[in-house]
Amino acid sequence: MAAFRLQTPGNSVYEDKPMPVITLHQLQKRTKHELISDEAACCMDPIMGPTTVRRAERTREARYPIHRRLRRAAIRYFLDEGWDVVPHGIGVWGARKAMADLAIAKERRIVFVECLTQGWVYYQNAQSKRRLEAFFRLWFVIEDPAIAGGTSYRHRAERLARKSRVFIWSYGRGLTRRSTRTRKARASARPFVRRLAAFH
Repeated sequence: MAAFRLQTPGNSVYEDKPMPVITLHQLQKRTKHELISDEAACCMDPIMGPTTVRRAERTREARYPIHRRLRRAAIRYFLDEGWDVVPHGIGVWGARKAMADLAIAKERRIVFVECLTQGWVYYQNAQSKRRLEAFFRLWFVIEDPAIAGGTSYRHRAERLARKSRVFIWSYGRGLTRRSTRTRKARASARPFVRRLAAFH
């Protein structure tokens, strides 16, 4: 197993804590589908030009740290829930360039996890990521619409939750109960599966 270094807040001092994770190679042994790392996938970044998906993503996270917080919170949460975690971007050959932010697994059950900041919670963005569902389940992690954004974001988040399993995150808050999608989602002001513990 590898070790992933996560910064977590404690007494206003940030400490690196090692987190056991699995590698892409280890996950590949659990599926017949050919996986691809964001370090091997290339893209055209509007600022850097041709580069790897990972480098482009980490550069954007430096400018917009909320996505990094979502991703790190998701990694810690799923590790705490007993999942094996591949803590970096991952895709599947045949998914037409769609990649998720991380992958989680329990034995041969594999789920891709995509983190979306409020500005990216739109139908078109979700649909492009759902190309991954031809191969594995796809879950989303988003900012808590009860705290971030306004009415428009809340409606977009509710729409996402009707079709997909969604986890919500907000800084400084804990977990919430599980709720359902579809009819109960429409009746509830907070139609989401779980609240992620807030880790930077």
